[in-house]
Amino acid sequence: MDSRKPIEERRKWEELDTNILEKIFGSISVYDRITKVCLVCRSWKLVSLDSVFWGQTNLQLDLTPCIDVLKRVESAHSSFVFENIAELHWYYERLSVTLMKILHRILMDGQDAFGFPLEHWRLSVKTIFIPKKLAIWDRHLSYLADRTPNVESLVLICTSTKLMITSGGFGKAVSTWKKMKHIRFEFSGANEKSFTEIFKEICRNCSQLVTLHVNCRLLYLGADITRGYSYKSTEIGDSET
Repeated sequence: MDSRKPIEERRKWEELDTNILEKIFGSISVYDRITKVCLVCRSWKLVSLDSVFWGQTNLQLDLTPCIDVLKRVESAHSSFVFENIAELHWYYERLSVTLMKILHRILMDGQDAFGFPLEHWRLSVKTIFIPKKLAIWDRHLSYLADRTPNVESLVLICTSTKLMITSGGFGKAVSTWKKMKHIRFEFSGANEKSFTEIFKEICRNCSQLVTLHVNCRLLYLGADITRGYSYKSTEIGDSET
């Protein structure tokens, strides 16, 4: 920026070349890119999100970067003693709202930093990866399904303390994902009833399902049971268990 030029003729920071901005932001933490750089101006927001999410070339939406943001919320309350259910609910609600704000940024309308319609990117996403340490609720899964209707593969890895999805919420999401072909679950601490209901929703809504892999530790009558399931269909009506 040339300080000798009149202010109105000087080039603004937001007008820097997109590729240069992307290289600069690459040296900044994911947390700062999602929560701070995004708030500077629209062009910086687009480049930041592109460097973390949209720039993936494998047609996959990996939500792992969201963990860094939620960890900050969790650490801010690590020493807090919850004295009642209301306080605990408030804490989880704050985590939920924070994640939803991130999803709104990732799956927004408009164009990316290079001028390409974000709708094309959203519609091209084929795989969604939800990592182990990410607390996901019905509202998040439903929003993901509404914004990425062409998803064919879902990977959900979590523990019971991070799994806030009900069978009804899961059913609503997979009914939107009409092209779902592959589902992979890995979770621990789920109860037998919840596990069974989720399976029923898969049977009701995933008519094009090709593979189903489940690895879980169930809580049943006070016992901790480890189970693994896999299903593969080579043709409609022809399956292996």
